[in-house]
Amino acid sequence: MTAFLLIETIAAAGFLFLAGTAGFSGYGRRGKYLFVALCISLSIFLITAGMTVSATSVTQAKRWFKLSAFGFAPFYALNLHTYLYLSHTHEKIKNQWYGPLVYLVSIGFAIGILVASVFTDTLFHIDTLSDGTLRFSPAFDSGWFYFYLVYYWGCISGSVFLLVRWGLHSGSLREKSEARILLWVTGLTLILGSVADFWLTAMPWYSLPPIGPITLAIYLLGLWVVYFRYRFPGNERVLPADSLVAQLKDGAILLDSEFRILSAGATFERVRSVHLK
Repeated sequence: MTAFLLIETIAAAGFLFLAGTAGFSGYGRRGKYLFVALCISLSIFLITAGMTVSATSVTQAKRWFKLSAFGFAPFYALNLHTYLYLSHTHEKIKNQWYGPLVYLVSIGFAIGILVASVFTDTLFHIDTLSDGTLRFSPAFDSGWFYFYLVYYWGCISGSVFLLVRWGLHSGSLREKSEARILLWVTGLTLILGSVADFWLTAMPWYSLPPIGPITLAIYLLGLWVVYFRYRFPGNERVLPADSLVAQLKDGAILLDSEFRILSAGATFERVRSVHLK
């Protein structure tokens, strides 16, 4: 169990570093605040999840799990809100009928999950096996568990849809690359986390704790790549120029202060026989 705690602590430190770096950046306020809140919620979730699986008693594990709700309950909503913002950089989200609806519904679900986790034991069962180890299993007999599944799958599938939309509608090659990377790591995290937390833990022969939080290391890796390579989430700073370059028929390219290519028109790619990742 110490290994679980160590891995999740390292991942939590990685998310906190991203939050601190983005917090002092010059990026747009809305995107920056969403990204910082997202990273902080993940850090809280990972640290408390590590303490949950490392607990020596059911009472202690339940106490840490209740605290972990302050991380995972807002995380899914913040993840959805971040990609909603990024996929609508050129539009005012409040003027889209689904913008306020997504915000209100996801926040309502997050509050419901937080309340259910803190005041009840209806999401996961924690029992003691004959050898003294703790067993975690989904609470399939609880309505709150299915409420959580709707929230979980709704936010993650919504995030995947918005990433696809962002990649398809963006005029920037840089943003397309960001969307592609984030789509892959989100999909992998979703699949592996779901199998680890909802399928394996339900098997009677499975005695390990939920390892879903560890799969967030994949998500962390993706965020690190797009943050340090593409200056995510500061897209609004160069987006107009990116769009202009992408629409030009000439072989135009957009460089940064260090003469690295940020964006290029389709003609440049075709003439040079390259596709910028």
